[in-house]
Amino acid sequence: GTDSCLFITNLGGSASGLEEKGLAVDGYQGTAVVAGSTNSGDFPVSASAYDSTQNGGTDAFVATLLEPALAVTTNAATSVYSSSATLNSTLTSKAGAASVSMRFEYGTASGSLTSNTGWDTVSAAVPYAYPKALTGLTPGTTYYYRAVVSNYYLYGTVYGAELSFTTPAAAGPTVTTTAASSVTTTTASSGGNVTAMGSDPVTARGVCWNTAG
Repeated sequence: GTDSCLFITNLGGSASGLEEKGLAVDGYQGTAVVAGSTNSGDFPVSASAYDSTQNGGTDAFVATLLEPALAVTTNAATSVYSSSATLNSTLTSKAGAASVSMRFEYGTASGSLTSNTGWDTVSAAVPYAYPKALTGLTPGTTYYYRAVVSNYYLYGTVYGAELSFTTPAAAGPTVTTTAASSVTTTTASSGGNVTAMGSDPVTARGVCWNTAG
């Protein structure tokens, strides 16, 4: 598919006399060089072209094509609780590679992200949503993080922007108890309401009772 296509372009102008004379690809530098001739007076050129105008019936040209660079976007963290959070990112370019490696780097000091989530291999088509859950965080602490994508031998390593989130201080939920009703010699009904969730999700609900008070 086009996700693995390194170079694609449409060279030419309004005239039809375009001839490709040579093609070279430098996989390490990520460039392709096309040489040929054209008789088109509006052949597209860049601002840095050696000669930007047609100088006769047929002109020679050399065009350099750059493959897309690796690209990743760091997104806002979600499900932020007192000791856990989910980091999010979007891989927007694999630079034509079949697969890349991704991870998050994070820490409690901006610019010093000393922890990481470990590398995952990503071969899916882009754009690709890449989340990662963190656990064991410290309550009431600001964490800084960024997404990282790498294909070291061909394309190097690219970093997303650094973002941050703050874990809330640990706090339990608040509940109210409903008065017992429908009381018989052997049964009764009761319950309650969770009026505040606290710093973390409520995972279980129930009623406790005894005869001693």
